[in-house]
Amino acid sequence: EFSKKYQNKSQYFVHSYIANKVADKEKLFISSYENIDFIAAVKKDSVLGFQFHPERGGEVGLNLLLDSIIELCKN
Repeated sequence: EFSKKYQNKSQYFVHSYIANKVADKEKLFISSYENIDFIAAVKKDSVLGFQFHPERGGEVGLNLLLDSIIELCKN
């Protein structure tokens, strides 16, 4: 599964806000900071949103962006 490929990978977070009121089926990634879980990425229809900056996440982040584009094109 798409999200499992990036499980336990580090990403670049710079914001202190979080998303809420997101349907479970739209939650793509959950992250945690100081034992607080929060939504890190969402997908609804053809829209994908990240709370972090994959473009600043090195090779993992760039691969995530490429995989995300491919995944969105499949649906």
